[in-house]
Amino acid sequence: EAIMAELNSALQVGDFTIKNRLVLAPLTRARSGEHRIPNDLMVEYYQQRANAGLILTEATVISPKAAGYANTPGL
Repeated sequence: EAIMAELNSALQVGDFTIKNRLVLAPLTRARSGEHRIPNDLMVEYYQQRANAGLILTEATVISPKAAGYANTPGL
């Protein structure tokens, strides 16, 4: 019970207060499509998880040559 209470307690990180200590690790979801533009499917995915805790989003490629996986978001 003590461990669960600590997991659910707030955490101050610099200027940010995180409501609990749960973190979703970055996962390659491959939902952005071939043009690498964030879309409604990606919005829905992150909205479904937004209340759980801190989310570390998937990688964002900086150029077509830097893409390690298909359909990942890019700049």
